[in-house]
Amino acid sequence: MPWQAKDFLADLKSSIDSNGTLASVPAVDWLVCFVPGLKREWWHRFVHPMHQHVFAMRPLEGRLWLLVESWNHRLSVASLDVLDALKFMRWASAGDVLRVKEHLPGRAWHTRGWSNCAVLTALLLGRRSWTWTPHGLYRRLVNEPGVSRVDMDALLREMEQLSRCTEIDTVKKIGVKQPDGATG
Repeated sequence: MPWQAKDFLADLKSSIDSNGTLASVPAVDWLVCFVPGLKREWWHRFVHPMHQHVFAMRPLEGRLWLLVESWNHRLSVASLDVLDALKFMRWASAGDVLRVKEHLPGRAWHTRGWSNCAVLTALLLGRRSWTWTPHGLYRRLVNEPGVSRVDMDALLREMEQLSRCTEIDTVKKIGVKQPDGATG
């Protein structure tokens, strides 16, 4: 029996949920990180010194984190182990971090014009925003109900503990002898 695209599309259309997608997923919280730049860019003199860039992260199952970042002329979506995620969170501690629940369905526009880190993060979060700078997005989000600031000291302590557990677990798995005095 030959595959029929028409029948396949009809079956798919009958599976669309109330949010207009094929797979129902719950809205999740993101850590939206407003940070100073890592290297000097020409446009930094025109933007807030602590909010020159923005990226979003959230924990996944186990010790993995999801990173979404507009970086180096592309949109980077990556799963990071806790050690790499900790590097990003240390960077984030130099700026401001907000806990933001995404809107489902989204309320953003697809025709947004300029596409930079602030615009793409607003789109990820399902927010309508004509903000073109990370600081503008920060001002918009920080005033929304339900958005909270993240205690970075507590988060970094928790992630550092988790990273030490990961290192010990890795050492045990590969059979490397632990240094004297190490426990696990």
